[in-house]
Amino acid sequence: MEDYYSLDLLIATNQRIPCQFNLTVPGMGHLEGSNQRDIQANSVVEIPIWLASVLITSDNDDDYDDQQGFVKVQIPKQFNSTIRNALYASAKSVNLRTLASNFNGAWYESGKVLLEMIEDKNLREVLHKTLSSRMMDVMDLAARPPVSATATSAGTTAESEEFLNGLDAWEREMLGAGQEMSRRMRNWEKARS
Repeated sequence: MEDYYSLDLLIATNQRIPCQFNLTVPGMGHLEGSNQRDIQANSVVEIPIWLASVLITSDNDDDYDDQQGFVKVQIPKQFNSTIRNALYASAKSVNLRTLASNFNGAWYESGKVLLEMIEDKNLREVLHKTLSSRMMDVMDLAARPPVSATATSAGTTAESEEFLNGLDAWEREMLGAGQEMSRRMRNWEKARS
C-alpha cells in the first residue's frame, strides 16, 4: 500500500471481501459468524481486505509448501463477469456508486487494491477501459456552465443526471476539480473582456 495516510485507501482496505481458506484455522470460527470453534479448510469467509492481503502470502512453513497462501481471494460481486460484461457493453450506463456501496463509493480504489492481491489481467483491462470511457463524459460535464435550479432544458439531460448519480467517489472528485477549473476559466475570460 503506497499511501499510508490516504483515507480513501484506508476505507477501501477496511471493506470485506470473500476469501476461501486453504487450511483449517483453529480458534477463528467467530470470523465466519458460526458456532464452530475453527474455520474449516475450503470455507468461504468475508474478511477485511487488509487481513486478506496478509493471509494470501504463505510464510513458507514446511507444513504449507503445497499451499499458495492461507487464503485464496475470490472476486467480489462488484467485479464479477456480469458486471464486467455490462462495463464492456456500455461503461457509462453502469452505476459505479451503487456497485461500490460496500466500498464507500470507491469502485476504482477497491479494484486497484484487489489487483495488488490477485493477478487478473481482465480486471485490469476493465478498470482501464471503464476509466477511459467514463472520464470523457465526466470532463464534458465539468466543462458545462452550472445550471440554475429554475432552468429546464439548458442543463443536464435525464441521461446525464443518471450518469452523475452513478459516479464513483474518484470520478466525483475529478468532476469537482474540472468544474472549478471551468469556473476559473470563465471568470478569467470575463475579466479580459
